[in-house]
Amino acid sequence: MYLRSVTTALIGTLATLAACAKQVPEPTGPRIAIDIAPLTLPGTTGVEYAIAVFNESPTNPMFDADGEVISPANDARLVWQQASVTSTRFGNGDGGDITYIGPCDASVAENWVAIVLRNIEVDSNNGSFDGTGEFAGTRNLLDDQNSAFSTAPGSNDGDPDFQNPCDFNSPCVRKFRCAPNEDTEVVFNLTVMRDARQGFFDVAVDFQDVFCSMKVDTCYEGTEPIELLFDDEGHRVETVVIAAACSAGVKDTNTVMWMAPLTVTCDGGVTISLDPTGDHDADPTTPGREGNQSIDAIADGEVTTVGVRSAGTLTFTLETTPSTPTTIAIPAGTLVTRVDNGLDYLTTTAVSIDTASSSSVQVTAEAMADGVEYDSATGFATISRAGADGAFHTLNVSGSGFTGGLDPVVEGGIQIELGYATYWGDEDLTCSPDGASCNKAYWNVAVNVRDLMDAGFTNCRVSTAITASGSPALDQFVNGGLAGPGQTYGYVDIDAQLMFGARLACFEGPMGSEYASAEYGASVDMVGSNPFPNLCYYFERGSVAPRSLGETDNYFTDPDSNADDATYGGRIPLGDAPPLRLVFPQMGGDSTGPCQSRVLNRVAAVYFDGASSLQEFTWRGIGGTGEYQIDVYTKAGLAGWELWGGYTVDLRTDLGRVFFAAGGKFPNAGDSAVALVVTRLDDPVVTVDDIVIEVGP
Repeated sequence: MYLRSVTTALIGTLATLAACAKQVPEPTGPRIAIDIAPLTLPGTTGVEYAIAVFNESPTNPMFDADGEVISPANDARLVWQQASVTSTRFGNGDGGDITYIGPCDASVAENWVAIVLRNIEVDSNNGSFDGTGEFAGTRNLLDDQNSAFSTAPGSNDGDPDFQNPCDFNSPCVRKFRCAPNEDTEVVFNLTVMRDARQGFFDVAVDFQDVFCSMKVDTCYEGTEPIELLFDDEGHRVETVVIAAACSAGVKDTNTVMWMAPLTVTCDGGVTISLDPTGDHDADPTTPGREGNQSIDAIADGEVTTVGVRSAGTLTFTLETTPSTPTTIAIPAGTLVTRVDNGLDYLTTTAVSIDTASSSSVQVTAEAMADGVEYDSATGFATISRAGADGAFHTLNVSGSGFTGGLDPVVEGGIQIELGYATYWGDEDLTCSPDGASCNKAYWNVAVNVRDLMDAGFTNCRVSTAITASGSPALDQFVNGGLAGPGQTYGYVDIDAQLMFGARLACFEGPMGSEYASAEYGASVDMVGSNPFPNLCYYFERGSVAPRSLGETDNYFTDPDSNADDATYGGRIPLGDAPPLRLVFPQMGGDSTGPCQSRVLNRVAAVYFDGASSLQEFTWRGIGGTGEYQIDVYTKAGLAGWELWGGYTVDLRTDLGRVFFAAGGKFPNAGDSAVALVVTRLDDPVVTVDDIVIEVGP
């Protein structure tokens, strides 16, 4: 997989047009301007797009291979279309930068714009088939997943040069607001995955973008099962291996690998989530560890007797007392491991050693899992903790007590301890004559399939998604996904059936196979596109271990936190029409997602269209139990949002509730957009609120 980025911006001065308009009117008045940024693929000499604007949501099939809108339903919705918009006529030529101007239909509040990436032109004999018309030439066009299997147009060579994120079968579509006499910007940020044409390990000098190689295997060549992990008796057993290696290229950046949650599913609704970071303790400051891991899971059935974790006391003793007194903190959730069997224990309270007066400390602890096998606690590995002096100090660990462990009793179901292993690190290969590093990292996971078979599970499969970027992480990776607007990015979708019934499914799944397929994911604002997976874990080359994004300070932010991120609420009503209801749900709620981000939803923003006939608009609030700041912004055309003013209201008081219910007035800004940004101020949050603000004349 070879990733290249593309930015597409559609900027509109929006007009009221008849929905039946099929060609672009002369843009003498309000208009939509379409900007497409350079493609940046090596050797690119031109790029061609098809563009269409609709006044209702279009349906597939939308375009034919010639870039023309098809189907009667889409014809009725079509505002305008252009089947061929090229960078040589409408942009900077070889860079692929395009600007195009056209209208939209402001008789309806929302329009849709669709784009198709039709052709990428390169130098003669560097492509796969001959261009015609404006791109006439000899083997000067790259083929995609369609044109590689066609002759009209195409090469029919069966080997795509790149994966097209916006092909005519799956156009890129965005919904946008259309209001009279206003400008709106619609942005597409696309990624193009081009065939690297070489094995990853053969990648040579001067590649400038991300390269990845991945596979998922249960068998060696033929039908010999891969047997790597061990059963309880130390025998190697059937294992599935997910292997990934990536490079951000020979340049002044580091490689960051990203992984979605790793999940095993089986018949009967069985779902087991595996942590690929190897970080099982409750302390976000300590890294994960490579090697053997395991997870306890209960499938189906009913737990008739709850399991109990054994509890006891751990003693931490300095191996060497420092010459200068310091304090060594041991937080709650500190992980310690028995050397003899690998069982893990966690401290339950925070303690510290003041070396000026003591060399040891005792603390309560408990086993990480239920069960009687945890009733003995001897032979612990040493741990290393940082002191207030900035140095790391080695602590010996001993235990006492740890009795009372009890295995849970399950009736009608299955309890399984699923074994797996994690591996990560840096490769030291060089990729240029001057010895520059390939900047390559790897991240592999092996799962014990025999554990699943012995538990009686059937038709199990494993899934995750993996990609890579440069460091620091790309701007579009926000909250574990693509922030938008209009963004696509490539990833490898790992989805492999491990068992047919109760038997091992034997396969080799290289990159590009059904087991490890290259896909595009899109930000949530892309209509009908494949959603981008949640990338909850990352590994940066040179780091000690992968990390969970949920444990990364300041990574997650509350979405919709300002007027620029506001969602569209509609148009302000006129006359005797009911007021427009703007909803701000779950204010103060824990927006924990699949990455366990735990970012409280404290800020939300909604915007609406004004009306030139109004001198002012009124508002009133409904619901709520917290303290809030309500700010009002206006935006005219392509200008930025400007703050008009706002209120602070404390709904914990009678006066605040009365004021909120009564509401107030703001001067209207004509046809401009108005945004309300609601911020929750009380901390801690006691009750989650659903806030509604009604606006009207």
